[in-house]
Amino acid sequence: MSAQKTNQFSIGMIVLLASVALNGALAGVIIAKKTNPVPSSKQQMQTPRGVNFSAPADPRRVLRHLSPERRRDVLKKAMKAVPSKDRQQFRKLRAALGQAEKAVFEAARAENYNPETLSTALGDLSAARGKLGQASDVLLANIWEELTQEERTAALEAMRRQNQRQQKGQQRRRQKRQD
Repeated sequence: MSAQKTNQFSIGMIVLLASVALNGALAGVIIAKKTNPVPSSKQQMQTPRGVNFSAPADPRRVLRHLSPERRRDVLKKAMKAVPSKDRQQFRKLRAALGQAEKAVFEAARAENYNPETLSTALGDLSAARGKLGQASDVLLANIWEELTQEERTAALEAMRRQNQRQQKGQQRRRQKRQD
């Protein structure tokens, strides 16, 4: 009888220790998530000047502050620096992104909702964004090269102001949710 009680006591101690270890691991995960939040899907990089460059980069964002004539001129020169086959590829990538976005909305709105279809569509959208982001980076580098120093400074300042407006909007939305 004594051996059976010792056996039950040992099993009970093992279960207790396993439970404590599991609770400790769970608490560690929760604390880690609270102290080190996962970066957003946009993978933003904060620069010292307060400008966020999000992936994929949007060349139009850099050109937004220019006059329409100057914008066309810079974009035309930057596109000429991109080889012809890559320009055609850029257009195809933009079209593929539009199709991928449409597929996600259709999968989400489908009467016969299928999580696998939505998951596949989201994966395709992510891949299309990545490919377009790489092409946009090349174009962005060409655009940056075409700008004067004053235009680059103005572009950074305009992007900084836009980011500040976005951050204030996000803070207001968070505040409304908390109220």
